Amino acid sequence: MKRKNKGFTLIEIIVVLVIIAILAVITIPVVMGYVEDAEDTKIINKAHNVLTVTKSESVWLLARGELLTKVNDASWHQEVMEKAEVEGELISIKLNESQTSTGDFVVKIDGKYVSFNDAKQEFTLSKKLSDINIHEQVRNELLSSSFIGKINDYFNRNSHPERLDSEGPNTGSELLKIFKEKGYDLNNFSFRIYKKYGGSSNTITISNQRITLDMVGSSIDVIQYDYGDSTDFSSTPVVKKATVPIISKTEKDTQNNEVTYAVFDLSNVEWTIE
Repeated sequence: MKRKNKGFTLIEIIVVLVIIAILAVITIPVVMGYVEDAEDTKIINKAHNVLTVTKSESVWLLARGELLTKVNDASWHQEVMEKAEVEGELISIKLNESQTSTGDFVVKIDGKYVSFNDAKQEFTLSKKLSDINIHEQVRNELLSSSFIGKINDYFNRNSHPERLDSEGPNTGSELLKIFKEKGYDLNNFSFRIYKKYGGSSNTITISNQRITLDMVGSSIDVIQYDYGDSTDFSSTPVVKKATVPIISKTEKDTQNNEVTYAVFDLSNVEWTIE
């Protein structure tokens, strides 16, 4: 008598499914990796288009004497993106070392951040803005059209304040709100801007971590951009670094309530030039 073909047993089916699952676990990440690599290549290519346009445009701007003023102009940033036919945001850009063309920049494309190092002629792609040099990004943002108006209004008050702290309850809070709207993680930095009168140094000091009252009494590493007597922060700064104490400061907010917050203590600091 012939045995009837009963097909696969339940155990055999389970074994096959397990094998399929194992193969999926092995192959899907590989395939996804190829897909992500292909997407990243497209993003870098788009960033290269942005680079080409910035270099081309800088030739004309230099000839007209407008390069220095345009480099931090948000409307020009948008114009560059349109000419490059790239959807995204040119977050920051600075001049090259000779101040004759555009140099390093950071652009956001398809949810990722691409930084270009002009000295190395190298693109770097990151998923978070904080993975890129946060000090320079914050400095460039503060000098861009999105921020500089509020900063100038603050320093032009009748009381002639000399310093603006990121953790302050008024203008500092307004600036942090803009940073947040632009996608920055506020835990990644704090800053202090000095705009002194009478020819003293004008500086922008930035940490790579947000300072809080819990940190008062401790110290933190900072980078300082020293513009000398350039009140509009347009000259090439001396870049310095140091470890500075964190102290507290009290200021009244717009409702006349006293608010205590953390600041850098920049008195008696030994700076090292970068």
